[in-house]
Amino acid sequence: GVNRDNASIPVLLATGCVHQHLVKNGTRSQIAIIIESAEPREVHHFAVLLGYGAGCINPYLAYEAIKHLIKEGHLSIDFHAAQNNYIKAINKGILKILSKMGISTLQGYRGAQIFEALGISDEVIERCFTGTVSRIGGAGFEVIMKETLLRHKQAYPENPTGVPYLGTGGVYQWKKDGEFHLWNPQSIAALQDATRTGDYEKYKEFARLINNQASNPVTLISFKFKGVAGQSFGAWLAKGVTFELEGLANDYVGKGISGGKIIIYPDKKCGYNAGENVLIGNTTFYGAVAGEAYIRGIAGERFCIRNSGLYAVVEGVGDHGCEYMTGGRVVVLGKAGRNFAAGMSGGIAYIYNEDKLFKQRCNLTMVELEQLNAEDKNTVYRLINNHHKYTRSDQARKILDDFEQNIKKFVKVMPLEYKRILESKEPEEKSGLNGASDI
Repeated sequence: GVNRDNASIPVLLATGCVHQHLVKNGTRSQIAIIIESAEPREVHHFAVLLGYGAGCINPYLAYEAIKHLIKEGHLSIDFHAAQNNYIKAINKGILKILSKMGISTLQGYRGAQIFEALGISDEVIERCFTGTVSRIGGAGFEVIMKETLLRHKQAYPENPTGVPYLGTGGVYQWKKDGEFHLWNPQSIAALQDATRTGDYEKYKEFARLINNQASNPVTLISFKFKGVAGQSFGAWLAKGVTFELEGLANDYVGKGISGGKIIIYPDKKCGYNAGENVLIGNTTFYGAVAGEAYIRGIAGERFCIRNSGLYAVVEGVGDHGCEYMTGGRVVVLGKAGRNFAAGMSGGIAYIYNEDKLFKQRCNLTMVELEQLNAEDKNTVYRLINNHHKYTRSDQARKILDDFEQNIKKFVKVMPLEYKRILESKEPEEKSGLNGASDI
């Protein structure tokens, strides 16, 4: 078992490895894999374990956490009722996943491996998740081992302080001693006060608070990376900080970016066409507040979802691009996937509609497609010019070489409500960026 000298193997890694071993030996149908682990606690954890061969899962730490909540007075029901509620919630989540995939029974889902791996090396895929689609490489066994030992040391420190709890982390919501969140009690209280009183001065106080928390540096800082970046590369990047990456990046690039600049382009030695290959993963620039992004390649699904102020250039996007976007500008120099602009209520997107098929892939419920005016053309030119300057993009160079003709191939995605607001009140500033920005 796990103790000070023995760390546990990540449960999904162990499950997948055992499952593949039994399959290769032809004994998989004769043996059930039963998991007893402290790791699974969320629906996705259970879903991947089942998908890679688990037959039964005992999430004992989740149950212990429920007991602790009851003991501390945070839950007012008995343990068995609370445990049943937890199990019911997990079951409903798994059923929802099955229904979305068109699978009617758990038997048809177990061991089906209908996932795509991101950030995992080929050696791990081959040994533990054989046959799983993996377009972007990443961590090998050595990296996974180091991360596992780091977590183990937190549980068994060399010099115990006597504190019986691990750090709260605060990944999902603000915790006093956890990770920093732009939306915290201080900023939320300031916004609520401004909204309740309708006092513009109080709103400006809130805005200053947000800008100050977004680590506005005195001097400009630039970092250059090479290789494959893990999840959330450049998340919450502050104004004045630039991340430049030669290589690939996984999901959640630039999540919550707050004024920084992210530049990503393929390895200069690669032989493929950057504009025809996925360079960054899914849900990139989620909840972006401000800043710039120049991506010489295609982004996965849900690019710039809930973007409220980022100016970005990318050479293609997957499905659901600019979903729920409320501000900023996005220039796509290639094809956009289906359901583009679903729920988009603000900001503007410009699509290089060379094949003239974009209208079929755009969700027109809340937006309309327009021709570009003079101001739009200037914005697009500046952004594409920046894109070429930073990434040496062939697609950008091609468009700039005959801009007068190529700008005619762009279509403007304009939210109806945003257009109405602009027409009723001309804002003094439309860019939303200043300082060290190139926009």
